[in-house]
Amino acid sequence: MSKLITDISDLSAIESGKIHLAREPVRLRSIICDMIALTEARRRDSLVSFCVSVPDDLFVHADRTRLEQIISNLIDNAVKFNRPGGLVTVTAEQTGDRAVVVIEDNGIGIPASDLPRVFERLYRADKSRSNRIEGTGLGLAIVKHLVQAHRGEITATSELGRGSRFRFSLPVTVTEERSIESIQTELSVM
Repeated sequence: MSKLITDISDLSAIESGKIHLAREPVRLRSIICDMIALTEARRRDSLVSFCVSVPDDLFVHADRTRLEQIISNLIDNAVKFNRPGGLVTVTAEQTGDRAVVVIEDNGIGIPASDLPRVFERLYRADKSRSNRIEGTGLGLAIVKHLVQAHRGEITATSELGRGSRFRFSLPVTVTEERSIESIQTELSVM
């Protein structure tokens, strides 16, 4: 019940524009690895493994706490709707001035007819499992609004019985460390 109240409060504040994002350079890989570790600790019985391919020097311009919320929700869903022995793959790369993050599972998937509605409040694609799967039904709506608040975009694709793929983008931050590496790379190419 407290999770539902927190999620409703969060979503209401986000939708009304009453949240303040404390944006700063955030190392994407460390947030992703932290959220995977938390998910593994909570869901020890899931038997799902992870594959992460995220450059260590990729920084996004984001609110750390809200970015944790985005990634935690997506990773948690990828585990929750997977199968025992399943795999969750998390990749990220820089494309222009954006970081593109993809969280993909090889679980149950989402029917094509339900895909357009997965980011709606309280929408559950598989009604038969609604009572057996914990959650408030607000996670993906919160994720969508938080990504948009960061001036990013999110999409979902899926194939029933083969898994789902959530892709979102956020603005990147050029850090001093990344600038030095870029200069060194350019010099070595010359």
